[in-house]
Amino acid sequence: MVSFRELRFFALALLSSFSLACGSDAGGGGQGPDGGINNPDGPDRDGDGLSDDDELANGTDPDNPDTDGDGLSDGDELLAGSDPLNPDTDGDGILDGDEALLGTDPTVPDAACADTSAIATLATRPVDIILVIDTSSSMAGEIDAVEANLNSNLATQLDASGVDYQIVLIADHGNPDVAGKFGICIDSPLSGNNCATMDGNALPVDGPRLKHYPIYVGSHDAYDRILTDYALGDTGIYDVAPEGGIRPALANGYGSFLREGALKVFLLVTDDDSIGATTNSAAAFDSALLALDPAQFGTADNRNYVFHNIIGMAAKSSDTSDPWLPTDPVQNAECGNGNDADGFGAEYQQSSILTGGLRFPLCDNANFDAVFQAMAVNVTEGVALECAYRPAAPPSGDLDFSRVVAYFTPGTGPIDKLDRVADAGSCTDNAYFVANGLISLCPSTCDLVKADPAGSLDFHVACSAIVD
Repeated sequence: MVSFRELRFFALALLSSFSLACGSDAGGGGQGPDGGINNPDGPDRDGDGLSDDDELANGTDPDNPDTDGDGLSDGDELLAGSDPLNPDTDGDGILDGDEALLGTDPTVPDAACADTSAIATLATRPVDIILVIDTSSSMAGEIDAVEANLNSNLATQLDASGVDYQIVLIADHGNPDVAGKFGICIDSPLSGNNCATMDGNALPVDGPRLKHYPIYVGSHDAYDRILTDYALGDTGIYDVAPEGGIRPALANGYGSFLREGALKVFLLVTDDDSIGATTNSAAAFDSALLALDPAQFGTADNRNYVFHNIIGMAAKSSDTSDPWLPTDPVQNAECGNGNDADGFGAEYQQSSILTGGLRFPLCDNANFDAVFQAMAVNVTEGVALECAYRPAAPPSGDLDFSRVVAYFTPGTGPIDKLDRVADAGSCTDNAYFVANGLISLCPSTCDLVKADPAGSLDFHVACSAIVD
């Protein structure tokens, strides 16, 4: 049981609360008992700090240390000035005991947090799509197909779904038809580029949904580029680039573009295998990626990334947009007529199998429209299953995620306080967990909330800063 007296030093902490649906309309607090504490040394059967005589005088239960079940003992309620017969004395939607945990005043509605409240919706989880393109000379047709379909199929479909997404493109920048510089150039509206008139030395112009990290990805080194260029950035000279040119140094790696809490979805497009590079195997890549930044990519027990491929593997059917699934084994054959691909990407296939990704054949690039549409559907479905919320810290300080309170109020029925569990693997009914500043409902709780559009979900998070 939470003791209000033990938590007095939290009394000036701010509360950041946000609510699914309309939130609470409850009014101010009710009047507490009039009996007070007159006989503190008398018998106290329930050990709540209030004598049996005083329990009778205040109308509380001498055999129940917390008559109203709000997490504060009857004695602590009287000391705090809250009502031991009303679980929410100030009517602000937070139980008195939880106010003690959060450091707010149980007798004042929304004390110290009124200007930091926000409304949240049951939104899909944000997703960062990390698109890695092999820009070696054998990839000209595939690069043209990506340029033709990234806006019109992948982005358009994701926009229509309402998914909060961004595309982080790792590939050399260029348009050989205009500037004699081999690479890939994504036009507006995803970017701010005008690829038809680009200058040969121009750097890509990003848009709200596209961040282009212009680094050459060769035939065999996709794993290396993903790992090496995450944080270090480019030195400015890349001798094996097809144009053999010198580019401005990239001060930060592409990792600076990634958003905390977003699902990471890799999509690799290459016609070759992972051979001769520093990192050759799917297992080595997975270990290195997870060690690189667990907050972004997860852990071996709870990966936060999916690896999809469009590679030189054999097609599953005559419909080349029909993907190989994670349950399908590695395919040891190339697509096309033997000249269309230089490898079937066995290790890249293993990355997809490990992480639940899809594998598409690369050779029929005229069918990339259907491939990118299928990818958009997979991304949308993958994040729509999430019930995850990220509260914003108020200007006055940082959020203290060790002190979180969550409630679900059904459309019909009493409020239900949700339990906090350690992580996703510990999930139970009516529970949630917190990781990396993201509050996530457990799967059965997510299903419960989705099935009750008239219900409301309320999270309350304490602040670590003390406000003057």
